[in-house]
Amino acid sequence: MALFMRVFGAGSGASRIALRSSEATFAVGVLPARDPEGARSRWLPTTIFQRAVPRLRGMSNTEKNKELARRLADEVLSEGDLAVFDEIVADDYVNHNIPVPGIAGTKAGFRELVQETRRAFPDVRVHVDEVVAEGDTAVFHDHVTATSERDFFGVPANGKRLEWTEIHWLRITDGQIVEHWTNFDQLGILSQLGAVGP
Repeated sequence: MALFMRVFGAGSGASRIALRSSEATFAVGVLPARDPEGARSRWLPTTIFQRAVPRLRGMSNTEKNKELARRLADEVLSEGDLAVFDEIVADDYVNHNIPVPGIAGTKAGFRELVQETRRAFPDVRVHVDEVVAEGDTAVFHDHVTATSERDFFGVPANGKRLEWTEIHWLRITDGQIVEHWTNFDQLGILSQLGAVGP
């Protein structure tokens, strides 16, 4: 079975490794040095980790759901990987409280939100602080850093470095997100953008 390896940032100079096969994508671990082989953001063929596949196949549903939550934060929200977005977000996805007025709480609406956020804040990074999972649910709390470079849904850019917090509550079925509840510090974002008073 062919395997492909990808290295991407995990914060504090470390790098996370993911493996992709024809069946699924799995996290393997963390390296202390960032991108030691220049593999960042590229899928590279490898045979080194084939012995890890049996262990990964035995991963519990709880661990798989926690990993899927991290992939949403790392690969979709931080890196803007829309191929991963399509892989992990179900076609009948519902966001019950999408944080931007006028955006539909559908897969298409969520895709638009991801794209517009990355357009307005090209260096946006979602730093996962904690992930918990039980049954078909995974929840993660994060803090976000980003620089305001373009308007964001009508709010002008101001060039400032922003930081805000988020909570994501996900219901997962067959390895895909089917329902999503969010809690963003919207007032903090608007205040930092200068759209509302302190």
